Amino acid sequence: MIEHGEEALRKGDTDPLVHYHVGSAYKTIYDVANYGSSEYINVDAFKPRAESARLKAIEHFRIALESLYEPAIRREAWNKAMRLLLRRSGEQPEHVCFYD
Repeated sequence: MIEHGEEALRKGDTDPLVHYHVGSAYKTIYDVANYGSSEYINVDAFKPRAESARLKAIEHFRIALESLYEPAIRREAWNKAMRLLLRRSGEQPEHVCFYD
């Protein structure tokens, strides 16, 4: 999600939803790094990237909030950004793939 979203933004996509989803993906890295123990995820592998992911997520949410028009998504972006600004995490990661 990050790779494709960042590429779309570099190519000039200005849709605030792209920033929102890229921010959510970066927030997932931060959440995973702070999630605690997990039998499905190697939490320690995410810890070195956590702070830079937190900052990138905040930046993407900031940009998205400048022009998001859907009230529910604006509220979600705001809440996610505030949790990151306050370094509040431990939430269940939003974007995690499991092999079935």
